[in-house]
Amino acid sequence: MDLAAIQKVAIAAGLGLLVGFQREWTAPHVAGLRTFGLITAMGALAGLFSSVAGPWLIPVGLLSVALLVIVGGIMKFEEADLEPGLTTQAAALVMYLAGVAIALDYTVLGIIVSGATAVLLHWKKPLHNIVHRIGEPEIRAIIQLVLIALVILPVLPNKSYDQFGVLNPFEIWLMVVLIV
Repeated sequence: MDLAAIQKVAIAAGLGLLVGFQREWTAPHVAGLRTFGLITAMGALAGLFSSVAGPWLIPVGLLSVALLVIVGGIMKFEEADLEPGLTTQAAALVMYLAGVAIALDYTVLGIIVSGATAVLLHWKKPLHNIVHRIGEPEIRAIIQLVLIALVILPVLPNKSYDQFGVLNPFEIWLMVVLIV
């Protein structure tokens, strides 16, 4: 019996239960406590078995989970028991991949992603309140900061173009980012 494999599946299932607990706490949903635990455990099993069965097992599992949540969403929507939305479905796909990450020895990444998913799902109301309080000038400022810091900065060369090492486009633009 491979104790490390059992531990990975148990960690994945536990993290899935955490996210599922949060979903269970909310209004009608496509997936809850048991479903999220099983989806994340399935991801861990797919990751573990992919070394034997082949790497194709992981994307096939992801496709299976996607189909599962699509069918579940359609069934719930037809019952008029669910508001249209994709958050739970997206969370299910993320949790499957978190299980895969844990199985492939990216345990810390799987734990961080699972925790962040649970927090993000739980913070629905506060996040929506923030969005509704932000005005046009604030949105424009956020977009400009993202453009300056995450689009322009990474493409600038990080090397000096003078003999003193002063004219470095990346470092000069980094100062612009810090000032903005």
